[in-house]
Amino acid sequence: MTKTKLNIESWNRKEHFRFFSAFDDPFFGITTNVDFTTIYLEAKRNSQSFF
Repeated sequence: MTKTKLNIESWNRKEHFRFFSAFDDPFFGITTNVDFTTIYLEAKRNSQSFF
C-alpha cells in the first residue's frame, strides 16, 4: 500500500479537516433503525442473497 502525504493548504476539504481535527475525539458514529423488510422480501422472492 502506497501512502501519499496530503498538502492540507491545497486540499479542497481543508476546512472540514480543520474543523473536525480540533475536536478532542474527531470521530463520531450514529445508530438508527432501518426497515429492510421490503428489500429482504424482494431478494427472497428472486432467490437472491439479502447480503
